[in-house]
Amino acid sequence: MDQTADVVVVGGGVIGCFIAYELSKAGLEVVVVEKGQVGAEASSAAAGLLVPLHMAEEERALFELHLASTKMFPTFVPELEEETGISVEYIPSGILRVALNEEEETARLSQFQELGEAFGMAITQLDATELHSLEPELAPAVCGGIFSHDEAYINNGRLVLALARGASVHNARFHEGCLATGVRRTNGRFSALQTNEGEIAAGHLVVATGAWSRIFCEALDMNIPVAPARGQMLAVATIQRLLQRPINSSNGALVPRADGSVHVGATVEHVGFDKRNTPEAIADLLDRGTTVVPALSDGRVERMWSGFRPFCEDGLPVIGGLPRWENVSVATGHFTMGITGSPITAKIIKELIVEGHWDQSMEIFSPARFVDG
Repeated sequence: MDQTADVVVVGGGVIGCFIAYELSKAGLEVVVVEKGQVGAEASSAAAGLLVPLHMAEEERALFELHLASTKMFPTFVPELEEETGISVEYIPSGILRVALNEEEETARLSQFQELGEAFGMAITQLDATELHSLEPELAPAVCGGIFSHDEAYINNGRLVLALARGASVHNARFHEGCLATGVRRTNGRFSALQTNEGEIAAGHLVVATGAWSRIFCEALDMNIPVAPARGQMLAVATIQRLLQRPINSSNGALVPRADGSVHVGATVEHVGFDKRNTPEAIADLLDRGTTVVPALSDGRVERMWSGFRPFCEDGLPVIGGLPRWENVSVATGHFTMGITGSPITAKIIKELIVEGHWDQSMEIFSPARFVDG
């Protein structure tokens, strides 16, 4: 398979595919290497929520990154759908964040509202009556909440499929079932990716290997502390549509889908690369879901799945040029926010490769933070 390209991207999830889409649109020759199937790991296991307020209280810069990324969806989605003929089911319905007790409402949700409004987000505080008017199936225990108008959701599986097809429209090449085994370095620069099918010589390497990033980056003599965090989810088929928009609470997320089902999730488990669904987790997800929307108990669990979210030990994604290498970039560690953060991540990497531009405000996410001394 020996080939050449301007850029080789390792990893065919939403991050890798978005980067390939942006780079190929910019006129670069791009090859994507994926050890399994495109979008088959964390990207297909996600809930598809576009929620910059999630994890916002943990790091202000992370919230700002996700907010900027969320604002990109209304612009790029129509273009992507027109190019590919694939509907990604982007629904700017807003998100309801609900509280199950007064203490939770005044603490967690007030913090979300203050932060969001400080950055121009439209957020409405709702009492129990107003919430139940919007979503009649909410449990009586739901005592209040906020409606975040600017958050949205998307069909994450269809998004990855569309990005891959869009990149292909711009002549990117995809190699599925192709395992990256190492790199060749010439005069301090990356010169070729070694795979089980041969070498791909390229002018730049992008590492978008998700939960496998620590393993792959060992070949680059770099410790990127990203590990898998298993997230289990399930889909509940219901006789009638229960929800008009996603519901988020301390019990997790409930996401209505176009087929009438409700996706319930998700667990966060640090169990290595164990992808099994467990009866305990599924029972817990159902219990938490029915606490918020009791009518879910009348539905039927039609599907269960899990994926490995790439969790970085300091809680931040890893985006930017790799130290000690002139032409290697990394885009990983997005944890549960890969779908939300994919557009801005692709923009950052494209600007770095195409324009040589690096925004210093992004330094907090740079892999340079893991270099000793």
